[in-house]
Amino acid sequence: MLPEFPNAKKRISELWMAAVMAGMRSDPLLAGIAVRVQKEGRRANIDGSEMKYVAASVTTTLQTTVGRGQTVEEFYNSAEGVGKQIGEQQVKRLFNVRDQPTAVFQPFDFGPDATIDDILGVWDKMFVRFKNGQPQWPQITTNPTGVERLREIIEQSLQDSASRAKWQALIDKKRKEYDERETRRRLVD
Repeated sequence: MLPEFPNAKKRISELWMAAVMAGMRSDPLLAGIAVRVQKEGRRANIDGSEMKYVAASVTTTLQTTVGRGQTVEEFYNSAEGVGKQIGEQQVKRLFNVRDQPTAVFQPFDFGPDATIDDILGVWDKMFVRFKNGQPQWPQITTNPTGVERLREIIEQSLQDSASRAKWQALIDKKRKEYDERETRRRLVD
C-alpha cells in the first residue's frame, strides 16, 4: 500500500478548488456577482428572508494510466472544465429566478413605452437604503439599449416639475419606511 501524504493531499484539494472557482468565474456574468461564503450550517438570511440553496452537481472522470499521473496542465484543465459546467448551471438558475420579484429585485422592461412612473413604481416595491440622508437606489442591470432608454426617461423626468414631485414623494415614503425599519431593528438588537 502506498503511503498517504496529508499535506500534499490538502494542497492538491486547495489547488483543485481554486481552479474550479476560476473556471466558474470565467463567465462574465458570474464574475460580476459577489461570492457569499457559507462558514457553517446550511441556513442563511438575507434582508429578513431565508436564502434557499440549490445544489449544483457535475460529473467528471479523470484519465488514469498505469504508472503515469496527470500533467499539471491536464489537472488544471479538468478542474476548470468542472467549474465552467457548474457556472453554466448557476447562470441557468439565475435566469430562471430573475423573473420572480422580491424586495431586492424587480424585473422591468425598458421598452419604448416605459415612463418615470413605471420606474418609480418598481422602486416603490423595493427595499431602499439611505446613506448620509441620500437614497441608495437599487442597481439596475440591463443591456446598453436599456441604459440609454433609462437615461432618457430620467433626464425627461428631471425637466418636469410633476415628475420631480413624484420622485420626492417616493424618496420621502422610502425614507419613512427605512427609518421605521431601523427603529424596529435597534429595539431588537
